[in-house]
Amino acid sequence: MNLWTVYCLNLCVMNLYPVDSIFMCAEVNDATAAVDDDDNAAAIDVVAAALEEYYLRCQKRRRRIATVAGMVGMYHFHMYINKSEYKVPTESRYEWVMKTLGNRTYCYNMFRMNKNMFNKLRIFLWSHMD
Repeated sequence: MNLWTVYCLNLCVMNLYPVDSIFMCAEVNDATAAVDDDDNAAAIDVVAAALEEYYLRCQKRRRRIATVAGMVGMYHFHMYINKSEYKVPTESRYEWVMKTLGNRTYCYNMFRMNKNMFNKLRIFLWSHMD
């Protein structure tokens, strides 16, 4: 195992270079094994340029993902969190409860019980209150 293979394996371990690229490094190693040191330096430059290109592509992809995530967050905030101002009620709480109890369907939808059950619950709670 020569220097290039060790270099590529170290980069793969640090997650800076894809595992498939070990084979590319091995091919470069086989091609440059019989060549002198000048050609070996050129191969180093090729691998370094490939690493830099891969790093820049990953950085661009991360920026794109961050941009899309920011846009989704802004959309969610605009649609669901940025609500209108608080409305001032036109009736008191007691009036609202009496109006709700007066409509059978609305009463059940709001309290999940009919008017008789609501009154029994109210009486029970008042009787056990200290």
